[in-house]
Amino acid sequence: MGMAIWFEYVPSKANVADLPTRPCRASYAFLRALGARRIALVLPPFPAWDESPALWMDQGVAVAEGAARAAELHEQVGAEGASRALPPSPAAAAPPSALGHITLANHRHCMPCEGDVAIDRTHEAPLANPWPIGSHGPRVVCEAFAALMRCGRDVPELAVRSVSRDFGLPVPYEERPAAAHQARLEALDAIVGRVQRGMGVRLVCWCYPRRCHGEDVRRRVYELIADAERAAEAPSRRRKRARRQR
Repeated sequence: MGMAIWFEYVPSKANVADLPTRPCRASYAFLRALGARRIALVLPPFPAWDESPALWMDQGVAVAEGAARAAELHEQVGAEGASRALPPSPAAAAPPSALGHITLANHRHCMPCEGDVAIDRTHEAPLANPWPIGSHGPRVVCEAFAALMRCGRDVPELAVRSVSRDFGLPVPYEERPAAAHQARLEALDAIVGRVQRGMGVRLVCWCYPRRCHGEDVRRRVYELIADAERAAEAPSRRRKRARRQR
């Protein structure tokens, strides 16, 4: 059609929506008087693009709260004082070795990529849930798997049997129960190591976004990381306590 199209932005004093784009910060006072507050734009990390929006919102809220606190301090003590008093934002406070993200995805809706860990029975994955949903429903079998991950290595051959009894589920067939549970815990430890090194991990099953035991795997990984951090800090706390007692 031979048309040339362009868009041009013309600021207008009559439009309050233009105020945030103006160089004069004094114009923000009018917006604050209307009850507006500044919220930082937070884009989810690339590995989380297949994740539930709930995860994006959790991460965004954490950063937005830091930004809101920064704005409050600017108002209270002025820009010069706030530059000294501002707490670091979550992104700035993160150490270089920040934890990697764990996301979930469905085999039907994602392309295979680096960092994927299959957790379904069709791939004979160590972290597959040995209890099919059946007539028990996803909640019960997922809670049973969460309990199974907390079973230690002491008596691995009895782990599945004891959890089945506790949740009223039939005992699933495993050719070598002890080896299967050992592989399950080793796969969990491998994910813990990757996340601690800042690597992203995507758990892939056939259930998600419906209730999926991958959510329990993710929760357990972060629990194990927190336990390891507390154990590493324990000697330092004991030394401090000993110095105070002197």
